[in-house]
Amino acid sequence: MVGIVLVSHSAELAAAVKALAEQVAQGKVPIAVAGGIDDPANPFGTDAAKVQQAIESVYGADGVLVLMDLGSAILSAEMARDFLLPEQQARVRLSGAPFVEGAVAAAVQAAVGATLDQVAAEAEAGRQPKAEQLGEITVPALATTLTELEKPAAAATLTVRNAAGLHARPAALFVQMAARFQSDVRVRNLTRNRGPASAKSSVGLMTLQVSQGDQIAVLADGPDAAEAIAALADLVESNFGEPEAAPSPTFAPPLSVSPPPPLRLPPSPPGPSPILSGIAASPGIAIGPAFVFRPESPAVGRRKVEDLAAERTRFRAAVAQARAELVEVQGEAEVKLGADQARIFEAQRMFLQDPALIDQVEARIDKERLNAEAAIEETVEDLAALFEHMDAPILQARAADVRDVGTRLIRLLTGWRPPSLSSLTRASIIVASDLKPSDTAQLDPKQVLGLATAAGSATSHTAILARGLGLPAVVGLGETVVDLAEGTNMILDGFTGQLLVDPDLNMLSEYRVRQAASEQRRAAALAGVGEPAVTRDGHRVEVAANIGDEAGARLAVANGAEAVGLLRTEFLYLDRSNPPSEDEQVAAYTAIANALEGRPLIIRTLDIGGDKPALYLDLPEELNPFLGWRAIRFCLARPDVFKTQLRAILRAAQGRNIRSCSR
Repeated sequence: MVGIVLVSHSAELAAAVKALAEQVAQGKVPIAVAGGIDDPANPFGTDAAKVQQAIESVYGADGVLVLMDLGSAILSAEMARDFLLPEQQARVRLSGAPFVEGAVAAAVQAAVGATLDQVAAEAEAGRQPKAEQLGEITVPALATTLTELEKPAAAATLTVRNAAGLHARPAALFVQMAARFQSDVRVRNLTRNRGPASAKSSVGLMTLQVSQGDQIAVLADGPDAAEAIAALADLVESNFGEPEAAPSPTFAPPLSVSPPPPLRLPPSPPGPSPILSGIAASPGIAIGPAFVFRPESPAVGRRKVEDLAAERTRFRAAVAQARAELVEVQGEAEVKLGADQARIFEAQRMFLQDPALIDQVEARIDKERLNAEAAIEETVEDLAALFEHMDAPILQARAADVRDVGTRLIRLLTGWRPPSLSSLTRASIIVASDLKPSDTAQLDPKQVLGLATAAGSATSHTAILARGLGLPAVVGLGETVVDLAEGTNMILDGFTGQLLVDPDLNMLSEYRVRQAASEQRRAAALAGVGEPAVTRDGHRVEVAANIGDEAGARLAVANGAEAVGLLRTEFLYLDRSNPPSEDEQVAAYTAIANALEGRPLIIRTLDIGGDKPALYLDLPEELNPFLGWRAIRFCLARPDVFKTQLRAILRAAQGRNIRSCSR
């Protein structure tokens, strides 16, 4: 990590700027000060010896950036650098950036692991937000300044308009698009003056904290820079396929039910309140006993290793196995939740190929001779903390996904087996400090009445999965909730965000009435799902679903889908030792078409490869498997597989409303 030295005529000023920089960098960046001189009568000035000591205290292989306030501070810094060894001098950069703004900007960039060149460039751009606010430069002029600074072959200034900004899914789409091109592509958030970040790192993009309405500069260098910029501009201008209006956080796919009227609760008696307030994450009312879930973390010892190559191999094997597991988890989640909700685990697979995770773990193994488990744990905590300190709740929620990925990797390396929620023996309300997405995906809706967690937000993946499962959920209740005794009776109100502990008979009676009324409203809404979708001005809209199997087809029909726009056929090919036969495929496609009761069905031919491995197909390892030998490229190269599937689709289509497409 790049170190930072602050040289000032005033010791107090240097200390204050250091405190400010440490705050924005969450204490992750080594920062030293060289302020004032040792003369009580005249303390203002600079001392080259102090500057040298400060540089040496934060010096590392990534280098040091030195910022100075004025006058003799520059001379002292130059002299101090001359005192260093030649190999050290080459890694020490003196910056003419503004002292305060430059220090803050440099600290933020150093905290995300940027190079010395990147940290210095960010410091130089430190004054730009202030200049823009004061009208000294406009946003287009700022883009020009950045273009000149970076000297890219192509650049564009774009406005992000989708409701959630560059959160996990749009960031993943941005990375996938950028990865199609050879050029080096970087992104800056002009509105917040954050970056640059590699366009090929989803974690890096999310650290830019791009929100709706923010302007970004996309800069590309390389043989296909213009094409890369054009493609990324199209992606941003299409809003990543998302709406500009934010969805309601209490929307419960596939059906939203209006909340019951407010309940007048009796005043709380003296002592601990039996009513805990949190965030309404998924609507509905649950009444029942508490099951308090207190999972332990795997014990990870920090130790030195001798064979670094072997340790990297262990790590890479765990990554490959984790990716394969997540394919299986996603398939199971698609059955319970539908394909769209299950894409949460696709985002986790993206983390497992992101350089922000992979490169940092391997760097810790190499530089610190650290065992893979400890390197993973430390890297994951750094990334999770980075997300937790972001402004946007939707980005803060990604910390849980990073930790979930880390836990999976450590489990594979150590053989540790975490407690599971899949073995519940009676219907209960799950109470936990927090639930990882993989915990929630294991839930059996028949045994789980609702979810109550100490942490979390309405945009967390746990909340999203709870809504997909149709489970009432309240999050953000505070850590006291996990102190409840096992089996405590409670009422969970997913409409108001309240948890009522040990309710009396009157309260139970009132909530049972409300619960029944809520279920009646839901039943009434379900009764109308077969009605045509017509806008207020009379425009007819077809409502179609994307599915991954027969269960998805039945769920789509039950909730009013008029067609299936995409059937993903990979479920037939994964988690087995040989490809499905033609007859097996005919049976599967026929069952799905029959479940749709004559509604149109579009079957997508096999999209194997990339993030969906099948060992029996002997797919090669590729640097960029998402854009390599997969989908239609694979099918055309393997006519034995492709023709078998086409014959099966044609046979199943006899007398049924089936069409096909290829990707």
